[in-house]
Amino acid sequence: MLETPLLRETRKQIQEYLKGIRKNIDFPIKIKGNSKIYDEIRKIPYGRVYSIDDFVKKHNFSKKEVENFIRENPLLIIIPTHRIIIGDLTFFQKKLIELENACQNKDIMV
Repeated sequence: MLETPLLRETRKQIQEYLKGIRKNIDFPIKIKGNSKIYDEIRKIPYGRVYSIDDFVKKHNFSKKEVENFIRENPLLIIIPTHRIIIGDLTFFQKKLIELENACQNKDIMV
């Protein structure tokens, strides 16, 4: 695989996130779908979760549109849709939320 500066930076940021050093992964991406939903999801604080109902009510989005955005998100750590709960938690959501909550209890540098 070709090692590019963007790939190196992405790998570094994901490793820092998984170690609890970084709260958000940040690099330029092209969004498929509603960029306003993306912007609001990116603003959800590290370690915080919303029910889908609370999120759509707070931001005046269509529930169906947000559900579709979440389901179509191929970048689960980079676009933190795991912080919006639709029904039962998936294994992956549960682990990311546990990681973020555990890291909230220690000093985190970003």
